Amino acid sequence: MKLLKSLITTALIAVSAFMFAAPVSAATVKSLEAGTTYTTLDFNNDGKNDTFKIEPYDRNNGGDIYFVLNGKRTAVFVARGCGVTYYKYNKSNVYLIVYSHLYGGGSISIYRYSGSTLKCVKQNADVLARNLFKKASGAVVSIATSPYHQDQIAPFKRVSLSNYRVTTFIAKYKLNPSTHKFSLGSRYLNAAGTYYITYSGASFRTSSNAVTLNKKGMLLKSGMKVKLTKMYIKPYKTSEGILLYRLRFKVQSGKKYGWFAESAAVSFH
Repeated sequence: MKLLKSLITTALIAVSAFMFAAPVSAATVKSLEAGTTYTTLDFNNDGKNDTFKIEPYDRNNGGDIYFVLNGKRTAVFVARGCGVTYYKYNKSNVYLIVYSHLYGGGSISIYRYSGSTLKCVKQNADVLARNLFKKASGAVVSIATSPYHQDQIAPFKRVSLSNYRVTTFIAKYKLNPSTHKFSLGSRYLNAAGTYYITYSGASFRTSSNAVTLNKKGMLLKSGMKVKLTKMYIKPYKTSEGILLYRLRFKVQSGKKYGWFAESAAVSFH
């Protein structure tokens, strides 16, 4: 009987602790509009509300737009225009996710205020040519990445998608709250939509994995319709120090699947 009472007491204590534990605060995500003054949000990580405004884009400013925090103006280069998203993970991790409208694509960079000074903590959170903020959930920021035109990816040069769509994948960047830095969470990017494509080249056997290419994957034959499901990226730097990626793709037919490297010799439509 004493043992039963002890177990019941322990269970009640555990339930009470669960019910009255401090709730975990959800991330705050808000799209910010140019010309609007914001006074109910903390921008500089001190836990107090600030006065913040994005000045309307002026093409005569050489591609710059101005953020104004508590009266201090800071120029941010956005080329032909921008979109700004407020992202607060916790009290000491408040960020501005900035989309820059480039010439022939778009780029994402992430900024953080330290006092009144704006610092870029992640420049060019990009994989392909066009990158757009998708969502922020917890400590993960998801970026939709796609070619500016479908023919920029050699195997899919002949692929025609409805309504001028292009193949889009989701890159997930993880925040380290202690260092205030973002890093790519995985080299595997899931397709953002459902893409059925038809192989039109010579038959060949794909790889069973993306990292070390072999010939143990699905056999691709001309006329075979498959589903494009993932992209794997291998980073490398050009002689100018620019970070780019070599691409590998996963296609699936039923339970069979295979990976292949980006190549003009592999063609779909």
